[in-house]
Amino acid sequence: MNRDVRNCRRCGKIMIYVGIPLCEECLKKEEEYYEAVRRYLDEHPRSSVREISEATGIPAEVIMKFVRQGSLVALENVSGMLACEICGKPIKMGRVCPECAEALMSATGNISRRPGGETGISSSRTQSKMYSMDMITRRRGPRQDN
Repeated sequence: MNRDVRNCRRCGKIMIYVGIPLCEECLKKEEEYYEAVRRYLDEHPRSSVREISEATGIPAEVIMKFVRQGSLVALENVSGMLACEICGKPIKMGRVCPECAEALMSATGNISRRPGGETGISSSRTQSKMYSMDMITRRRGPRQDN
């Protein structure tokens, strides 16, 4: 088994790379950040990135990373917080809108899709209202698969 040694993307510490660019300590810290954001959103739904950041002390860039990963969803694009990197259309999470994702899929043959039909990552701005995907799932109830 060949092990790849890299530096942690956040702290620079040397680590054995297992598919995640963060060391165990930074990964744990990131999970703590996510839990703090999720708890805050449970108590204060529809808060903006700025409000969450100020209340929790978690940097806005980290919160935006959760949005880009699809862990949090921007319900309103108050000031164009997230926009498709291809056409500029407002999106709730990811990097590209569903239409551009479809066009990319047909051109390349494969793009991973996220819940809600959106894909990838986008640039960070700070005014959209947020929800955690956990909260949305709980409100929708159990999924009915056929």
